Amino acid sequence: MNRILQRAFTLIEVNLAIFIMAGGVLAMISLYSLGFRESKQAREDVASAAIADEVLNPLVVALSSRKLKWTEWCSLGFQTIPGESIQVMPGSGNMGGWLSYVEKHGTKKAAHYSVPQDPESKANGVYGKLINAGKDGYSLPSSPYLPQNMTYALVASRESETSPVITLAVRCVRKNLRNTLMAQPVFSTEVHFQGDPNQ
Repeated sequence: MNRILQRAFTLIEVNLAIFIMAGGVLAMISLYSLGFRESKQAREDVASAAIADEVLNPLVVALSSRKLKWTEWCSLGFQTIPGESIQVMPGSGNMGGWLSYVEKHGTKKAAHYSVPQDPESKANGVYGKLINAGKDGYSLPSSPYLPQNMTYALVASRESETSPVITLAVRCVRKNLRNTLMAQPVFSTEVHFQGDPNQ
């Protein structure tokens, strides 16, 4: 009588197969979390871009459409950073630009820095100065529309007090992520003087 011998899987082979399958399942699970995080970040970026557009567009219109005189262009309220030729708005002491949105806490040895509770108040100050530039009666919104759960920082800068180019830069973030404001992407644009520099 012929016996048919069938070779079975050994315990080692079964364990190896389970190990490989488990690795594949864990890899797929990790991709889900990565995809979820990237999807959330994409939504944040779209929201930030929309708010930056809401902030920058009226400023570009205000500074390029109204007929500002050169003297008005040069006296828009920028502050020179000590030791630098660049001018910024806002400015605070030896700090300017994005540093104006950071507060120092603690002693010199144990100091730490954070974004204040209301950084958009400074940004609205910058917005107000630029939107109200000139005396030709050109009216635009006094402040940008922002969703209640968002905050933003606005920096205007130029290379010198006689520069015909103003760079506007915005950062936006949800208020519950306020401390990451300075790590957010920067949305920027440039505005060129449109008038006669001899006036």
